[in-house]
Amino acid sequence: MTVSELHAVATTGYAGISGGIMAASIRIGIDPSYLITACAMSAPAALAVSKILYPETEKTQSDYDTSAKVNPKRYHNVINAIAAGGLSAVPTVVNLLMSFIAALGIMESINAILSWVGGMVGYPSLNFGSISAWFFMPMTYLMGVEWDDCFLAAEMIGVKIVTNTLIGFKNLLVLADNRKLGVGPSLSRRSELITTYAMCGFSNVVSIGTTLGTLSSLAPSRAEELSSIAIRALIAGNAANFMTACIAGILYDDDIDGLMSNFDAMLNATNSSIPTNSSFGDLLSWNTTDAL
Repeated sequence: MTVSELHAVATTGYAGISGGIMAASIRIGIDPSYLITACAMSAPAALAVSKILYPETEKTQSDYDTSAKVNPKRYHNVINAIAAGGLSAVPTVVNLLMSFIAALGIMESINAILSWVGGMVGYPSLNFGSISAWFFMPMTYLMGVEWDDCFLAAEMIGVKIVTNTLIGFKNLLVLADNRKLGVGPSLSRRSELITTYAMCGFSNVVSIGTTLGTLSSLAPSRAEELSSIAIRALIAGNAANFMTACIAGILYDDDIDGLMSNFDAMLNATNSSIPTNSSFGDLLSWNTTDAL
C-alpha cells in the first residue's frame, strides 16, 4: 500500500465502530438504527475526507503487481490453530486496555489540574469538557444542533474524542433521560440525534494506540509511516463523523418524529388499558376507543 492508502485504511477505521462497541452501545440504550445508519454513511465519507487530507502522490501497486503471494501457516490440528489465533490477539487486546487506562488517567490528571487552576480564579468546576465545549460549539452549530444545545453537545463530543465512544454515549443518555423526565440539563430530540451521529466512531485519542498496535503488528516495516499519519487520520475520521451528522440533521423531520412519539404514546395507553385477566370473549367485545 502507498502511504495515502494506509491513511485511508486508518481513517475508515476511526470513522466507524466495531460490532462489539455497537452491541454495547445498543445495550446501554442507544438507538440501533442511528448506529447502523451512521456506520454505513461514514464509510464513503471517510474515504472522501481521507483523500482530501492526504491525496495520492504515488503509483499504487494494486493495479499491476501480481507477485504478492499468501503463505498461510500450517497447524497440526484445530486445537493448535485456535491456540495460535488466541495468542496472536493478545498484543492487540493488551494494547487496547493499556491505551484506554492511560487515556483515562491522563484525562483525570488534566481535569484535576484545570480544577485547581480554576479554583484559584473562582471557577473550580473548570475541566476539559467545558473547554472542549467552547472549542467545538461552532462545529456543532454548523452540524445543525440548536444553539441552546450547542454547549452540551460540544462537551459530549469533546469527552468522546479524548476518552472513547461508550463514555460519550453514556453521558448523552443522561441528557436524554433528563429530557424525558423534564429535569436537569437536556438536549432536544434533533440535537440528540445529530450528536449521536457525530460520536459514532473510533476517532478518539485512545484509538490511536489501538490503530498503531494493530496495523503495526500486520506490517512491522510500516510502523514509522503509520505513526506519522495517525493524528491526521484521527482528524479525518472526526471530519467524516461530522459530515455524517450534518446529513442526519438535514434528513431529520420534526413532524415525523412528533407523529411517531404520539403513536408510541397511543400504543402504550392502549396496551395498559387492555384487561389482563379477561376471557377471549371479553377481549373480542373490548372497544379500543375506551383506551383512547
